[in-house]
This record gives sequence, structure tokens and C-alpha cells, in this order.
Amino acid sequence: MDEGGASEQRPWHSWPVSRIDAALPDAEARAAARLRGPGPLLLTLALALAGGLLADAAGPGRRIDLLSPPFLAVLGWNLAVYALLAIGALRRTAPDPKRARRALDLARLLHAGAAALALGLCIGLYARGLVFDYRAGWQSTFLDAPQVHAVLATLLAPASALTGIALPGVDGIAAMRLAAGGTASAPAAPWIHLFATTLLLFVVLPRAALAAWAGLRARRLDALAVATTAPPRADESTVLRVLPHALPAADRGALSRVLCATIDLAPPVPFGAETDVVLPTGAGLHVLVSLSATPEAEHHGVLLDRLRAAAPVLLVDESAYVARFAHDPARIDERRAAWRAFAGARGVAARFIDLGAA
Repeated sequence: MDEGGASEQRPWHSWPVSRIDAALPDAEARAAARLRGPGPLLLTLALALAGGLLADAAGPGRRIDLLSPPFLAVLGWNLAVYALLAIGALRRTAPDPKRARRALDLARLLHAGAAALALGLCIGLYARGLVFDYRAGWQSTFLDAPQVHAVLATLLAPASALTGIALPGVDGIAAMRLAAGGTASAPAAPWIHLFATTLLLFVVLPRAALAAWAGLRARRLDALAVATTAPPRADESTVLRVLPHALPAADRGALSRVLCATIDLAPPVPFGAETDVVLPTGAGLHVLVSLSATPEAEHHGVLLDRLRAAAPVLLVDESAYVARFAHDPARIDERRAAWRAFAGARGVAARFIDLGAA
């Protein structure tokens, strides 16, 4: 249907879809689109941050547990992820571009979510420390003071060096051990600083960097796909047959100037008359549509499927739509992406032209 007013329905085809997904089936393109754009990222950040705030990384009660299971679990899980990423990088082979693009979208969300979760834990530590009088201590059935000291000295050494907060020796750690039912008495503030700094150093900053890197690689992959799949321009001696669909009479001269070819302009196909089209013979068939229309399977899809044997190229004239929404580039990009995905799902190359500028 042509572009309407405020009541326009926006089917999934108008969602942001990457150029790299042009050859995906409709259902896969729709699933891939759900990972894109600011919406999924903002939702992931909000949920992860809230989860970190609600979780208690310190330990039960008003006590900073030096062997806090939540803290150690988050730290250990992220270090394991980094190890897996390093192993994967060493074994990496050239991936399928479409699968790689979706993997990068998912990686960006996961890395951003991990960073937000750890940041929420840090904020929660300080918020609880401001409201309650926390004390520090530890308990363990299997570890003694030298072993606990060794664990903490290893995990918290970077944070200690950065903050200047010295870790207590083995005797100091031993003095903080709690008997069953005992109450912690050591100040908790130094440990809150060390725990939060460790999470920032080993989780928040690396995961945020990985999320940004995944987004950058995805955009580069898109740019590479456009550069390698853009249909070549014809030379002026080439004759191209152009079949307008649901458009008034096209400007033969503008088409000739844009495509650098001699144009054999066929009569326009009215909206709803797609099954009446006589199948053309020969090569060089181009189907001309307007970017102002949203792609519809029952009309545009029927026409492209009917012409599949002629291996058509889909020409999308964006002049009217760009003029109307010049103030909203994101909307223009979304509509372009919708047509790319729609055409690619039917094995048709999409090429965008501006007849108004010819």
C-alpha cells in the first residue's frame, strides 16, 4: 500500500533489517530484525541493570562476605567467557556473512547486558553501604586463612593497586574469620571499594568494549555486503526493460540517465493485476516500484515470483519518499531495509535510485 498518514500500519517489513539479511527467508529476517536498533539494546540494559541492583553481591545480612558467592560467580563467569572468546578467535574460520551478522547482534546484547548487570551490582554495593552499617568477615568449611588470603590477593590485586587500598596479611584475614553465628566487626568500606573496582576492571569495562566492538564489526559487515553485492551499472549501449508496478508512467529519460542505458519501458502493472502480467523473454528485466509503498507479499511478492524466471532486478525509486521524510533519515533507512529483505527473500537484487535527481 502507498504511504498513508498517521494511521499507517507498520508490518514487520518496515522494521530495521540489515542489508546483510537480504537473502534470508522472511521469518529469519524478522527474527534477525528483532535484535537490531536501540529498542532491544535499551531493554537489555534496563533489565540487566535492575537485576544487578536487586541482587546482593555482598552476602547475607549486613555483612560483606569476603568469599561472596554472587561476586565470585559473576567474576568467574566473565573470566570463563573471555577464555572462550580467546579460544574461538584462534579457531575462527570465515563465517557465513548472514550468520555472522546475527551472531554479532546477539553478542552485542549479551556483552552490554553483562556490563549493565555488573554495574548494577557495583551501584547496589554502594547504595547498601550508604544506608546500612556493613561489616566484613568470612566463613568457610574447606578454606583456612592462608588460602583465603591467596584467593583475595590474586583477585583483588589490580583493584588494590589502582585504589591504593592495601589488603590485610594472613593474620588480618584470620582475625576476620567468623565462628558459627558470629558477628562481623571489621570495617566494610575498603572491601566495597575493592569489590566494585574489580567488577569495573574485569567485567564492566571489558564487556562494554566488546559490545561496542561487536556493533562496529556488524556495521563494517553491512558496508562490505553493500560494496560486494551492489549490482553493476550498465553501460550506455545496454538495453534494459523496465516494468513499473503500481506507478504512473515512468520518466524514460530519467531512467536512462540513472541507469546509463537505453530503456525499453513496458506499460505499468496496476495494483492487483500482478497475475495478468505476460512473462517477458530475454535478460535485463527491471521491476520499478516506489519506496513510498510497503512491500506486500500478496502484490509485490506475487509479481516477483511470477517474473522469477526472468531474474529481474528490483528498482526502488526513493525520490518521493526521501522528499517527504528528509527530516527523518532513520525512517528512510528502515523502509530501504524492508525492501532489501523482501526482495532478497525472493532471490531478487534490490537497487535504490532517485529519479527526481536525474
